[in-house]
Amino acid sequence: MPLRVRARGLSSTPSVNRTAVMGTVACQEVYGISGEATAEAVNQELRRLDALWSPFRPGNIVDAIRNAAGTVPVSVDDDTFEILSMARILGIRSHGTFDITADPVIRLWRDAARAKKSPPVEQIEKMCNLVDIADLRIGTDRKVFLPRAGQGIDLGAIGKGYAADRTRVIYESAGIRHAVITIGGNVLVMSTRPDGAQWRIGIQDPRLPRNELFGYIEAENCSIVTSGDYERFFEYSGADGNLQRFHHIIDPRTGRPADTGVCGVTVMAASSSLADALATAAFILGIEKGMELCDSFEDIHTLFIDKKGLVHPSSGMRERFRRIANE
Repeated sequence: MPLRVRARGLSSTPSVNRTAVMGTVACQEVYGISGEATAEAVNQELRRLDALWSPFRPGNIVDAIRNAAGTVPVSVDDDTFEILSMARILGIRSHGTFDITADPVIRLWRDAARAKKSPPVEQIEKMCNLVDIADLRIGTDRKVFLPRAGQGIDLGAIGKGYAADRTRVIYESAGIRHAVITIGGNVLVMSTRPDGAQWRIGIQDPRLPRNELFGYIEAENCSIVTSGDYERFFEYSGADGNLQRFHHIIDPRTGRPADTGVCGVTVMAASSSLADALATAAFILGIEKGMELCDSFEDIHTLFIDKKGLVHPSSGMRERFRRIANE
């Protein structure tokens, strides 16, 4: 998860705001006389989007799409239409490694985490057969349809990114020039810091406890998103008595937690939605293919950390990433 690296010498005092939303904590630092009111407007928008797309809110739009799968199309609001349209394109372009129709598999593993045991192989295969981004039908009339009963959508790998992009719109509309918001593993920065220096966004060391930094990225007016196997996972004792560990990033193609030798991927882009989706897809693809996917988009910078702790930056990220020397 990206973390803010504090720096001295800021030219003004920000309005600092924290709120629990989208299954995490959103943290804002907003500079300007309207900072406090703007931060609250952002919180309201985050809560609105969370209500629309949370997998834990019965009766919301994603619940309606799941319940109507195989029967009738569902009319959706503008934001849901936009995020689903974007997700479908990115799902196809990533060859299914980013796939919002992975909902049946994700729900299966979520139940497994509660029960502290892995799902049966036959259940994984059954749920995996319901996953196919090409099945998602989105009409120009803003009607959405999944053709098979049991299918559903999960926006966990892009929803926070979309929310961060909406935050940018709110900041700009309020005349805010300098701000930073963190929503889980998603960070968005507006312009530079008030003193003109670049923001420093810390990257968690995946091998150490929370808030122990591996390095930082110098950034301005962009979004930085990290996906890692160390943020959300569960452990249980297997039949052989050995401890088994499963993380939350599921490969939609296999229905199992991705295992490509990567423990963290950070993507830097103008669009937080795009960075969010690519961070997930790149983690699942692994270093070589993940880098190739990210490089197929313009102005995307990527950083991989493998399970040995080695850093693999793209050429653009190499100029921006600074390693923190271990004492």
